[in-house]
Amino acid sequence: MRILHAADSYLPKVGGIELHVRDRMAHQRSTGDEAMLITAAPGPDIDGVRRVCPDRAAGPDESRVAVERAIDELGPDVVHVHASIFSPFALVAARTAARRGVPVLVTMHSMWSGLGPLPELAGVGLGLRRLPIVWSAVSRRAAQPLQRMLGPEMPVHVLPNAVDLDRWHPVDAAEPDVPTVLAVMRLTRIKRTMPLIRMLADLPLVAPGARAVVVGDGPQRAAAHRFITRRGLDGVISLPGRLAQEEIHRLLTRSAVFIAPAQRESFGIAALEARAMGLPVIGSSLSGLTEFVTDGVDGFLAPDDAGMLSRLGQLLTDSTLRRRITTHNREVAPRHDWAYTTRVARTLYSLAATEAARAARPVAVPAASRMAITR
Repeated sequence: MRILHAADSYLPKVGGIELHVRDRMAHQRSTGDEAMLITAAPGPDIDGVRRVCPDRAAGPDESRVAVERAIDELGPDVVHVHASIFSPFALVAARTAARRGVPVLVTMHSMWSGLGPLPELAGVGLGLRRLPIVWSAVSRRAAQPLQRMLGPEMPVHVLPNAVDLDRWHPVDAAEPDVPTVLAVMRLTRIKRTMPLIRMLADLPLVAPGARAVVVGDGPQRAAAHRFITRRGLDGVISLPGRLAQEEIHRLLTRSAVFIAPAQRESFGIAALEARAMGLPVIGSSLSGLTEFVTDGVDGFLAPDDAGMLSRLGQLLTDSTLRRRITTHNREVAPRHDWAYTTRVARTLYSLAATEAARAARPVAVPAASRMAITR
């Protein structure tokens, strides 16, 4: 199968969508598919990647022409569009491909909630509701606001993210003497960096002797560092910055609990990696972590910061509870590996082909109407 992916952003920028698209294409190629990407992101030449206007932002007309040219030259069986909150190129690619009669699957990687009328206006403005497009989101939580925008006549399917379970798997290691809480995230407002730091500031109260490591970088790192220094918490919370995956893997083997505080987290790949390695996961019950964390089984989900802090203290101080959840997570692997999500994607590609073929069929005109027209 020839699969043309479309996304606004790609490597060398490193983020959730960029890494997901890279990995999805790699796994599709490993199963014999021909996976390619068209993107508006600038960057170096990469095999299988076609960049549109690499030196400047592409406008709607340039994007449309570029997508049309790619479809004509590459002849894809399906166009898989990857969208987030602001994805002008991706949505133009979806509209253009659908109008050309190519099967289209759109995957929403963000939570289209709390944005006022913006998503609905985008859908109406681009005419996406009227086109034969199959819609998906990376979790049920992410699908809900998208479903409200599209209406009940256009179902939104779940096409989850995935991790490589051969890489992210439990490793035998002695639990450290000092229980460690690990977070891996972009240090931004939407990821709720400062609420997390304030929660971790109470670690000495809920779990004396525990410490926390918050891996990542971003615009909130300076504020977090100032808060930690001002409160004298340098021995409790550390901010090592952005780390390579090998170092994150090592930290996971030496940590007791993983925490993901974002409420608008559409999925949570870092949390899934931690879950796959056996760590109990604490997160928001409003987020996409509900896709792979069952409250009380794989970890704990809470609706607010007070609830997350309470559960965190419980896990860090109750070694029997922590061992029970850790043992479960080590023995029961999450289903979200690449084999599973690749099967789901192929099913949705087939559905997109059916929708495109249905839209291409000529509408049958009743005989009485044909007679009226000829008269």
